[in-house]
Amino acid sequence: MTANNEFVQYVLELLESLGRLTAKAMFGGFGIFRQGIMVAVIADNMLYLKVNDVNRQNFEVQRVEAFKYQKKDKVLAMSYYQTPSRQRTILSLCANG
Repeated sequence: MTANNEFVQYVLELLESLGRLTAKAMFGGFGIFRQGIMVAVIADNMLYLKVNDVNRQNFEVQRVEAFKYQKKDKVLAMSYYQTPSRQRTILSLCANG
C-alpha cells in the first residue's frame, strides 16, 4: 500500500468544502482526518471514504469496493469504501454521511 503526496494534496483540495482536513502518513498510505477523526484512507492512490449505516447503501449502489488488507493469511475489509471517479458523486457521498 503506497500513496503519492501529489494525489494526497489533490484529495485535500477536492474535499476542502467539508472543512479543515489533515493527512497523516500511515502504513505506506495516508489517513485523512477531520477534527481528529479519520474520515478517509488513501492507499495506492485510491481514495476510500469512511462508511456508516447512514451512507453505506449509497456506496453499495455505486458498486464500489471496501478497503481490504491482508493480515497473515486473512483478507480483512474495513468500513472505508472506494470512491467513484466522478468528483460530484464523491462530494454527494460525503454529504450523506
